[in-house]
Amino acid sequence: MVATEVRSFKLTPPQSKIFLSKKKNKIVNAGRRFGKTWFSGAAIMDKCINNDRKVVIYVAPTLVMARNLMWNTWIKKHIPDEYIAHKNEQYMVMTFKNGSEFYCLSAEHPDRLRGLAADLLIVDECAMIDNDFYDVVKPVIADKHHDGEQLLISTPKGYNWFYDLFCKAKENPLHWDTFEYTTLDGGNVLPEVIEEDRKTMSPKMFAQEYLASFESVENRIYYAYDRTLNSFEFDDSWQYGDIHVGMDFNVNPMTAAIALWSRGSLYFFDEIVEKGSNTQEMCQMIKKKYPGLTVFVYPDPTGNKQQTNAAIGVTDIKILRDNGFIVCTPPRPYPSKDKWNSVNTAMLNAKGEHHVFVAHNKCPQLKKAWEGYSFKENETPDKSSGLDHISDAAAYLITYKLPAFINKIRKPTVLGV
Repeated sequence: MVATEVRSFKLTPPQSKIFLSKKKNKIVNAGRRFGKTWFSGAAIMDKCINNDRKVVIYVAPTLVMARNLMWNTWIKKHIPDEYIAHKNEQYMVMTFKNGSEFYCLSAEHPDRLRGLAADLLIVDECAMIDNDFYDVVKPVIADKHHDGEQLLISTPKGYNWFYDLFCKAKENPLHWDTFEYTTLDGGNVLPEVIEEDRKTMSPKMFAQEYLASFESVENRIYYAYDRTLNSFEFDDSWQYGDIHVGMDFNVNPMTAAIALWSRGSLYFFDEIVEKGSNTQEMCQMIKKKYPGLTVFVYPDPTGNKQQTNAAIGVTDIKILRDNGFIVCTPPRPYPSKDKWNSVNTAMLNAKGEHHVFVAHNKCPQLKKAWEGYSFKENETPDKSSGLDHISDAAAYLITYKLPAFINKIRKPTVLGV
């Protein structure tokens, strides 16, 4: 019997750190050409060849990418024939002599994943895959016979499900390992090449593709928000006292950002984002969650207008007051730029002080909005993302309590001729 050649595959220090992680759930946000395919291939080979009767599934955004990135470029090139019992080129399925199986699939055909169970699931370039895909793929590692591992890896592409999951994973270190690396960290691209590419790319594109940044600071509306610096630990030791609620009147969704006020700062610890709701239903939800507490509400100043299809004289603000809430609102809407400036200053002022905080394991929609709500090229807010509602709700509260930039209402002046 001819001895099989022993092959070794060298990993870079960042790749080694991911490979050696003992967590079953790993998520990697990495710059372009970090070496995602090489690392994924090595992980596939290790699991299939060095372990008996294991099932490994690799998923790429498209069938073409699955074949070109993994099947043709890595699997067929680096896995020795001596270990293979059967190989199906058309469906990209491989069975090993030790009973292990490998499936190279695409997110274009999620039905092929139904009924499969994996000991290791690798989803490559997650940010390029549709938002609802992860709901389909999660059961693959939850089978009772396979207590599977998952490796989710991608270069970012805006604020989609990959961003949401990465943020949730960072806040759940007990069950997840999170990794962030730039292209330079990967060690596969020379610094001078990266600098040359910088000249031909926009700052936003360069930040996304090479720095693995989910956003570009230059167009963020709430640029002063920092997920780490504007964070606090919320637990049972906090005494509720009075509840302060910023509220945006919008049927789809109705939103409320809920905070505590202490020593000149706001501490957001809860949020309500309810589709197809209304002001009365929002009031009932708040009273049910916080019975017996004094509730101050800071609503959209336009709430003094009569509600559509409501009785004469019934406004959103009247509904709030009828429910026993203390309503705090200016007589007219805040100028948008002043509102944004007030929020940014409250988050971080020129002295380096922070007066707005959000619980690190709460309010995912508010955090997403503060990080993702941005200006379009014509310097108008991009409301197509839907991030304006919950951020506006918080802004009404912050601006009222910490009005750094709101102009004082001036009385009209009559000038003589």
